[in-house]
Amino acid sequence: MAGFQSLIESPQMELSDKDRKLLWARACNCCSYRHDSKICGQPLTVKDQGKNTVLGEECHIIGDKPKSARYIANCVERETYANAILLCPIHHKMVDDNWEVYTADVLRGMKAGHEAAAALLRIAEVMESHKTRNGYVFRPFPAIGHFHLLRKGQ
Repeated sequence: MAGFQSLIESPQMELSDKDRKLLWARACNCCSYRHDSKICGQPLTVKDQGKNTVLGEECHIIGDKPKSARYIANCVERETYANAILLCPIHHKMVDDNWEVYTADVLRGMKAGHEAAAALLRIAEVMESHKTRNGYVFRPFPAIGHFHLLRKGQ
């Protein structure tokens, strides 16, 4: 993870490697902001002039310092995936400056909604790219979100 960490220019959370990978993977490298029918979805890494730039910010849901937004003194999961949300710099500033609107519960809902939508998008992309393979068709099983391989015509 050292190479990834060196790309990050802004201060980031002190997440474990596992939690950092979960945060970025489940957010699909996009801003998790979604509120009042507004969805950002901005890509959080870009390549320009052959160089990779990380725009995303790993944000605390419960603040990390006594004067930070949504701070709770006895938070035991402060530097964990459960207390993190991935945002673009604009939305990070917005949610922290307007912490009365963007409560911890609102941010948790925002994160959950974004990650659920991202997971559905990944499933749709996989299904589209593998419509047929060796005489089988991928079909979703919506109740549990799994795929089933069926012979063509079933």
